Amino acid sequence: YAVRHPDFRVFGTDNTIGAAQESDRFSYSGTNPDQNVALLRRFASTAQVDYMGREAEHRAVKGAVPFASDLDIEAMIRIAAKIRASPDITTAFGLGTVIEWARRVTAGRASAAQPKGSAFADADGALAAVAKVVFLNRISSIVERDAVSEVIRRMLGGS
Repeated sequence: YAVRHPDFRVFGTDNTIGAAQESDRFSYSGTNPDQNVALLRRFASTAQVDYMGREAEHRAVKGAVPFASDLDIEAMIRIAAKIRASPDITTAFGLGTVIEWARRVTAGRASAAQPKGSAFADADGALAAVAKVVFLNRISSIVERDAVSEVIRRMLGGS
């Protein structure tokens, strides 16, 4: 019979199980609440991992998208932080979303040879336009989509 290696570990992940989002925990398509509860019972302990700090998130995005403008990254992180802090928005806004947003904005700027300018003014509308494709159109609740759009509009100084 096989002997388990002493360094063998198993990790399981689940989308937020904290009290703040407990009521929406099973709203992800394709999940089975009974299965998730049963799976959780198989683990002796759990750990909550919060969003990273702004500086660490900036480094992570820059590491994944090295040609992204620091101004664009900072704008995206500020918008993400505002969305995460809103008690009225339950849509998750993780690092992967920020990275994909930065990747697409950077690719669009490179292909259009647009000046980078001030991301907070977003004169060319790149951040807001790409936000629609990357995550806004994927938010199923129109109320949440409108709330996130409003955060973006206010943060970028749009009308």
